[in-house]
Amino acid sequence: MAESTATTAINHQDFTSVFNLLIEHLFLKNRGKEEKYKISDEMIRRATWLASLGSSGNENDKNIASAFGTLLYLYDTSNELYLKACYILQSRAGNIVSAKHLEGLFSQGNIIKHFSSSLDFELTSQKFLLEKRVSDNNYIYFTHFQRSLWDKLERGENVAVSAPTSAGKSFVIKRYVYDSVISANDGYFVYVVPSKALINQVGNEMSRELKDIATVMTTYKDSENDDLKIVYVLTPERCMRLLNENSNKAPKIVFFDEIQNLEDKSRGNVFENVIYRMTSLWQSTQFIMAGPYIINLHHSLNKIIDLNLVEQTTSTTPVLQLKVVLTVHKNKKTVNYKLISPVGDAVLGEYDIGKALYSKLSSSKGAALKHITSILDADEQNIIYAPKKNLAEGWALAIAQTDNEDSELDEDNTDLVYDSRMESLCSFLENEIHPLYSLVRCLKKGVAFHHGGLLDVARLEVEDLFADGAIRNLVCTSTLLQGVNLPADRMIVISPKIGDYELSHFDFLNLIGRAGRISTSLYGEIFCIQLVDEEWAEDKIESNETKEIQSSVLRKLNEYGESVVSYIDVYTKDIVDAQGELNAVNLASYLRGQFLVDREHYEKIISNSSLTTNQIRVMTNRLEALEDILNVPKDIIYKNPFIDPLLIDQLYFLVESEGVNKWMIDKYPRVKSGVADPNAEFQHMNYYNQYKSIILRLNDIFEIEKEINYKEDGVSRKSSYFVSIFKLVNDSHKWMQGRNYRFFIDDMVTKKLTNKGISVDYKKVDGITNFVTTHINTNLTFILVKYLSLWADVVSSFMSEEERTLNAFFLNLSSMLEMGNYDPQVLEVMAYGINRSTAIELLKKQKIKNEQTTWQYLVQYNLDKLSPLHRKYLQRAGFGSSKPAQ
Repeated sequence: MAESTATTAINHQDFTSVFNLLIEHLFLKNRGKEEKYKISDEMIRRATWLASLGSSGNENDKNIASAFGTLLYLYDTSNELYLKACYILQSRAGNIVSAKHLEGLFSQGNIIKHFSSSLDFELTSQKFLLEKRVSDNNYIYFTHFQRSLWDKLERGENVAVSAPTSAGKSFVIKRYVYDSVISANDGYFVYVVPSKALINQVGNEMSRELKDIATVMTTYKDSENDDLKIVYVLTPERCMRLLNENSNKAPKIVFFDEIQNLEDKSRGNVFENVIYRMTSLWQSTQFIMAGPYIINLHHSLNKIIDLNLVEQTTSTTPVLQLKVVLTVHKNKKTVNYKLISPVGDAVLGEYDIGKALYSKLSSSKGAALKHITSILDADEQNIIYAPKKNLAEGWALAIAQTDNEDSELDEDNTDLVYDSRMESLCSFLENEIHPLYSLVRCLKKGVAFHHGGLLDVARLEVEDLFADGAIRNLVCTSTLLQGVNLPADRMIVISPKIGDYELSHFDFLNLIGRAGRISTSLYGEIFCIQLVDEEWAEDKIESNETKEIQSSVLRKLNEYGESVVSYIDVYTKDIVDAQGELNAVNLASYLRGQFLVDREHYEKIISNSSLTTNQIRVMTNRLEALEDILNVPKDIIYKNPFIDPLLIDQLYFLVESEGVNKWMIDKYPRVKSGVADPNAEFQHMNYYNQYKSIILRLNDIFEIEKEINYKEDGVSRKSSYFVSIFKLVNDSHKWMQGRNYRFFIDDMVTKKLTNKGISVDYKKVDGITNFVTTHINTNLTFILVKYLSLWADVVSSFMSEEERTLNAFFLNLSSMLEMGNYDPQVLEVMAYGINRSTAIELLKKQKIKNEQTTWQYLVQYNLDKLSPLHRKYLQRAGFGSSKPAQ
C-alpha cells in the first residue's frame, strides 16, 4: 500500500536529517557543549514545511511533527518564527496542551499572538475543538486522544484505555470522576489503585478536590446516610469487604488503574476475582480500566469477564522523550552516546564526562551514579531506577556522599540542604524510625530514596519535596511501575532488572514513561548507561513492544494445568509431603473455591484455558464429589476466596464441635481481666492469651508460619530473620496497641545487636528497618489479617444477629490489625484516608466528642496543635482549620 503524503514527508531525508540534528543539538546543549553542526535557515524552512505536511497524517506522523516543533523551539527559544511554527505544528497534532511551556506565545491579557488570518481561524478552531469547560467553570485543554476518551466516558460507555504513562489518561479519567461526583445527587464511586502505596496519595488528592462535595474513604465503612456521596479509594484486597458487605448497591463508576496488575504473580488472582465479581454484580455501573502499552485489552478482559467495552488507545505521548544510550569503555573518560530518534538513523557521538567510570560502574554503581549526577544540570531533577530496596538506599547514600570518599556522611556538613520541610521530615523519621536511618542522612544532602517500604507520611512528603524541587536526585524501585506519580526531567537506568529478574520490555517502557510530563516540561531525558561488554540498552530502549495481558490465573492454569487437575481435591500437606508441584497448589485451591461458590466463574476460567476436554471432565467430577462432603456454608468460602476451602471446612468443623465459646474472645485488650496463665482454660484467660490461643490454633490448620517464611514454590524467603508464630502474635498485638515502627526497630536493635555486643551502624539499622516494615506490611497487615477475617466469618456464622452486635469489637479484629489500632476512634479517622501515625497523633491531642461526627472532627481540627509534618498532611487531605491567635 502506498504511503500517504504525510508519511512520505515525515520519512523524507530533508526532514529526518534536520530532526536528528536538532535532537543532537538539544542533547549537547544540555551537556554544556556547543552544537556540532550549524543548521542553515534553508534546511530548517524545508524541514518545517515537511513537518507541516506530516502534521495532517496518522497518529505517529502527527506525534513526530509535534516533536519537531518542540525541538525547533528549543533550538532557539528567542526566535519568534520558531515559536509560532512550534505552536502551529503542535496544534495540528492536537497537542496545544503544551502551549503553556512556550514563552512569548501569549501577549498581554493572555491573548494568543497574531499569526495570519487563515492561520488564526485554523488555530482558534482547533483550540475550541480541544477545550473543555469543567465543573468548576475552568477550561482545560485536551490532546486528540484525551478528547476522544472524554467523549466516550461522557456517553457512559465502559472503556478499556491503553496509553503510555505520560499520555495523560489518568488525568482525564480523574477529571471525569470529579465532574461525575460533583453532578451526582447521591451514590458512591470506586477508584481501585494497585497498591497500598497509592491509597493515601490518591485519597488525599481526591479529598482535597472534592472537599465539601463528597466524602473520600480509603476503607469500606457502611454509611447510614443514603444521600451522602462517597468516593472509595481501595486496593483490590480492600474491595473484598465492599463486595461482601455492600454488593447489593451498585456504584456509579468503578475505575481500575494499572489494569496490567491482573498478571501479577502474587496478587493477580485478587484483581481477577474482584473485577469478575464487580462486573457480574453491578450491571448499571460504568467501568473504566486503564493500563500502558496494552493491545486488545477488550479481548483479554473478555476471557475473565462479560462486559461490553470500547477501547481507547494511543501509542504516542505529548511529551518529547530524548532517549539516550551511554556506553562506558575501559580506561576512557569519554562515553559513546547513541540518541534513539523516532525518525530512524540513530545519532552517534561521544563526549567527555571527566572521569573513567568503567570499574566503578562494574563494582560500585552508587559511586558511578554520584559522578554522573554531579555533572548534570544542578537545576534539573533525576529519578534513578534501582532494582531492589537495598540498592535504592545504598545508591542514594553514595550520591549524597561527599567528594572525600573516606568521610562519614553524617559527620560532613558540606552541601547540606536547609529546608524547613526537610527538617520536619527528618525529625519525624528520627522519632518514627531511627536517628541512624539512611533516609535522614540522604535528605540532608537533597537526595532521597523511594520504595514500598517507606512510611506513608514519609513517602508522600518525599514525593512533595521532589515535585517542589527540594530533592534533586531520587532513587526509586519498581513502585514507579505501580503508577506512583513522579515525573522527572531525567530518568537514569543502569540496571535493567526488577529484583533478581530481567525487566521485561513492557515494564521498561512503563518505567521510562516517567521521564517528562506535559504538566511540567516540554520534554524529558532518558539515560540508559551500560558497560561496553554488557550491552543491553539498545534492545530495551528501541523496543516498541506492546502486549496482550493474560490474567495470572489463566497463565498459571495453562502452565501447571496437569498438576492442578491432579491436586484439585487434595490437601496441600499431602502435596508437600509427596514433593509435588507447589506452584500449582494455590491455584487448585482457588479453583475449587470458585467451583463451590460461583460455577459460572469457574467455567469461564477453564473454558478459556488450554485444558483438554478430558482434563476438564476429570476435574469437574472430582469437585462435584468434594462438594458433597464439605459442610462449611458456601457464603464463608465466597467471602474468603484465597484460602483453601478444604481447610476452611476443618476450621468450621472444629468451631462447631468444640463450641463458639472456645473460639470467641470475650476479654478486652485494655481491660485487666482473666488470668495471665497461657495454660488456663480458654474462657478464663486474659485477652492476650485468648488472642494467642486463636492464632496458634489457626496456625495448626493453615500453617501460617510456613506461608510467611516460605515462598509459593517452597523456597525460603530471603530474610535474615525467621518469623515464628509466637512473634507474629506478639507483634500483631503491639501493632494494634498503636506502637510505632521505632518500637519494633529498637526492640530488634537491642536483641540482635546491643545485647550481643555488636556495634550499631546505619547499615544494620537499615537492614532491620527493611525487615520491620516488610514484616508489618506483609506478615501482619496482609497475611494474618486474611486469617483473622476468616475466623470472624466462621465464628459469627454460629451467632444470632444480637450476638454479632454484642461481639462486634472482636469480630472486627482483622480491620484493627490491618489499620493498626484497637481504638475505634483511630480506625474511624483512618477510614477517611488519614495515615496511621497522623491519626494516632491527632487523637493524642484531641479526642472526638460525642456530638461530633468523624468528618466534623477532621474538618474542625485545630491544626496549630500539630507538628508541621502532620499539619501539612491533614491540610493536603483537605482537613483542619487554623484558629487565629488570641
